[in-house]
Amino acid sequence: GSWHYKRKERGGSNQADIVKPAEPTRAWYTFAGWSGLPEATMPAENITVTATYSIKSYTVTFDSDGWSSVDPITVDYGTWIQAPEEPIKRWYTFLKWQKVEGETLSDYDFETPVTQDITLKAIWTKDNYTVVYKDGNDTITIPGATISYTITDPIVIPNPEKEGYTFVAWKEYVKTWENTRNFVKDILKDGESITIGTWNIWDREFRAQWRVNQYTVTLYDEDGELVLWK
Repeated sequence: GSWHYKRKERGGSNQADIVKPAEPTRAWYTFAGWSGLPEATMPAENITVTATYSIKSYTVTFDSDGWSSVDPITVDYGTWIQAPEEPIKRWYTFLKWQKVEGETLSDYDFETPVTQDITLKAIWTKDNYTVVYKDGNDTITIPGATISYTITDPIVIPNPEKEGYTFVAWKEYVKTWENTRNFVKDILKDGESITIGTWNIWDREFRAQWRVNQYTVTLYDEDGELVLWK
C-alpha cells in the first residue's frame, strides 16, 4: 500500500517532522519497510511512500528414519518442492513420504503448495529374504521351517528326518559380499529345532548333515545256534 504526505509548515520553519505510520500487514508477507520515506524531515513538496514486503518462506523438514539423511528445503509461500532423492535404509525399501500432523500421518502430494512449516516422514517396507534347505544338492521341504523372513523375524528350523539316518547339524553356505564364492559354517543341532535370531540378514542356504544309522544283524540256524553276528 501507499501513504501520502502533505507538507505542513510549522511556524517560520520550512521543515516538518516525519511521523511514520504503523506498519501495515499483508497475508503471507512480511513488512520490509517504506520506500521513498525521508529519514527525518519533510521535503518542500508532497511525497508518496510505498510499503514494501518480502514473501514469507517456510521449511520442509525430512525425517528419513534411515541410514542417509535428507537436507531440509526452504521455499517461498505458495510454491512447491520436488521430491528429494530417496533415502537409503539397509534391509528396507523406501515406499513414500508422509506428512506429520501431531500423531497423524498422511500421504504427501509434492504438487501441493507449501503454506507452512511441515515435516515429512519416510515410510519403509521390510525387505524379504529367502531360506532354502538342501539334502546334498536336492532342495527339501521341512514342515514348520522358515522359508522367508525380514530383519525383525527369527529363523526357526525344525530338525529334518531321513530314513536310515540321524540328523547331526546344518552347514550354511554363505555368499561373500562380492558374490563370487561360498564359505561354509556349521550350525549345530540344538534340541528339536534351531532358532537363529534377528539381524542375520541375507538369503540363506542350509544343507543337512547326517550320520548313517548302525544296525546289528544276528542270524541263527533252525536249531537256534548262532550262525552270524554282525
